[in-house]
Amino acid sequence: MLGNTPDAFNQIWNLPTDQQRIAGEDWINLFVSEMGAKNKYTILPNWMVRGIGIFMPVMQEIAEMNY
Repeated sequence: MLGNTPDAFNQIWNLPTDQQRIAGEDWINLFVSEMGAKNKYTILPNWMVRGIGIFMPVMQEIAEMNY
């Protein structure tokens, strides 16, 4: 709603957030438990994501957003 309201543009909005933050690995564990699958994942280094971005433009965008 805030993103589509012209009056909200260029304003600072403090929204309530949950104190129990979920890390990336916790998200994976939640999905794995719901899907009944094995917890198997790989973390790609940023240089590899950039390399894949040569062939897949969406990966190039992901490399820019990597923190």
